[in-house]
Amino acid sequence: MSKYIKMNKVIGELKSEAMKLRHWKDLLGRLALKQVGFNELNVSHLIHADLIKNEKVVNEVLAQARGELILEEFLRNIKECWAKYELELIKY
Repeated sequence: MSKYIKMNKVIGELKSEAMKLRHWKDLLGRLALKQVGFNELNVSHLIHADLIKNEKVVNEVLAQARGELILEEFLRNIKECWAKYELELIKY
């Protein structure tokens, strides 16, 4: 039972908004679940992939996804800031 409780925590972390399709493809490839399409993926596939044994792989993908999300938000904020910024040009 404790194994399933720990696995439930890992699955909960995979629900993060940082996990994009590219991260899921990477994770499925690393877990040898390439034959399972993303649309057909369900919790039983993740349970059978033994996320606890592969927790290091899952954490690596999650860390990459979170880092990329932070960068995307940072770049979005810079873009919004410069889009609102007005420059006044004068003849010299």
